[in-house]
Amino acid sequence: AQLSDERLAGFWSQLYDTADLWLTWDLGQTRCSKSLNILVVDTVVPRQAGMRRLSGSSKTEITCPVKSVLPLSRREGMKLIDVAMASLAVRHRETIHFSHANPNEVYFVDVGEGVFVAVFGLRERQRYPLETTMGFLIISNGVPVGYGGSSILFRQVNTGVNIFDEYRGSEAAFLWVQVMRVFHALTGCTRFIANPYQIGADNDEALRSGAFWFYYRLGYRPILGDVRKLALREFAKIRTDRSYRSDIKTLRRLASCDMHLTLPGAKGSELFDERWLETSSMLATKILGEASGRTRQAAAKSVAARLAKDVGIRSLDRWSAAERRGLAKIAPIVAAASPSKWSLAEKRSLRDVLRAKGGNRELRYAQLLGQHSKFLTALRKACRVADRRT
Repeated sequence: AQLSDERLAGFWSQLYDTADLWLTWDLGQTRCSKSLNILVVDTVVPRQAGMRRLSGSSKTEITCPVKSVLPLSRREGMKLIDVAMASLAVRHRETIHFSHANPNEVYFVDVGEGVFVAVFGLRERQRYPLETTMGFLIISNGVPVGYGGSSILFRQVNTGVNIFDEYRGSEAAFLWVQVMRVFHALTGCTRFIANPYQIGADNDEALRSGAFWFYYRLGYRPILGDVRKLALREFAKIRTDRSYRSDIKTLRRLASCDMHLTLPGAKGSELFDERWLETSSMLATKILGEASGRTRQAAAKSVAARLAKDVGIRSLDRWSAAERRGLAKIAPIVAAASPSKWSLAEKRSLRDVLRAKGGNRELRYAQLLGQHSKFLTALRKACRVADRRT
């Protein structure tokens, strides 16, 4: 039987993994080495006064406009993806953000002082139903110095950073704030989220490095009241005695919940609790189960057709195949928010969101989703009702 390109690629991937081949990688003088894997930049900015530090508060810096945002051509995007993948491969690492990066959606953002942040969208078939997942590579004077991934959802961004070993202990805080500055510029978000793993939960490396205090000093705060009070007490001890260090037991307790950094203008009503991603998926599964169609794919098409009618999409003939796939992917979740009862203006703006999901650049979808307060409010309500029932 003939296989689709996607299934054929998966077959070869599984076959390769099963073979368990031994590999030898002789770097030699290739650009894949740590020393030679660089991106040539027009200008090298020397440091005249030692390490770069924040001039003010992190929130002030994050909301400061970036110098420029340059969407790269496909050829330039592929070149930058190669640099990103090589920077991880030589360190025995891999991430979906680079392995499935979309060469048609790479942004090169200049934040000044020789620092650039490259942001990568995912290929259309790898995208998530609701949130937008993007990766980033931090480049200083053409040299990759760190990387990470982000999940963009309405007006919030869940993200974390990993500075390469060679560059830790110097400008990590400065570089991390520049990353948040970039995502604020791209999405207009008002909240950043750090999950427990990033600050030490089931992550001994983060515990030993004091990751909790790294985030805390930049303005992140635990979302649970008792953990926030514990952090206040511990931070008071640290400020009183510079030699004081929180013990591992205390650090594990501090890393037991999410931390949020809220920017000026952030509203509690804009928060979409991440546990509702699972709830919304459950609601979507229920809607698919009730739809007509012998297969999940057929059911998804049925739900998408019904949703299109509910929001006033007269025809999908002018939509690309990728846009129709994007609609089928997100439709069951949107249907859970009952958009058929919305106003004409709310339906009109939702149509733009739905079409952007499968567009060439998913960032456009993330921006439109962040502006659709009606969808956020309705989906929050549906998730809360579902949670109470379970």
